[in-house]
Amino acid sequence: MGERFSGSATSTTEILTQTRVRMTLRGAGRLNRRILRQKVLQVFYVTVTRKIAKPLSRREAREIVEDLSVWCIDTTAVEVAAAFRIEDEAKISFWDALICASALKSGATVLLSEDMNSGQQIAGLRIENPFAD
Repeated sequence: MGERFSGSATSTTEILTQTRVRMTLRGAGRLNRRILRQKVLQVFYVTVTRKIAKPLSRREAREIVEDLSVWCIDTTAVEVAAAFRIEDEAKISFWDALICASALKSGATVLLSEDMNSGQQIAGLRIENPFAD
């Protein structure tokens, strides 16, 4: 994957944040631990093309989604059932619970999320916000 994410940085803080995220993703790649759910890519696409101050072009966003799609895993009835349990136990949304279930399926111990509470433990996963200082 190229350095496509760096084009939208407008401040030193954003550049540092993007650098930290890239380093985290590269480290995860060396461990063969990068996974995504298709829903995450769908939300990403809509967000970066419609919901941010300086949206990406559809072409650019689609290229990024295509690059990231190699990390997608399929969701089965087993993950959905696990998500129901995680949703009840952790008191989180079903969608966040499904992301956790997918991460557990892959054998992950750390889940990168800007939406969940950094430092929180959910079903044996440690949540980390790659955008936090």
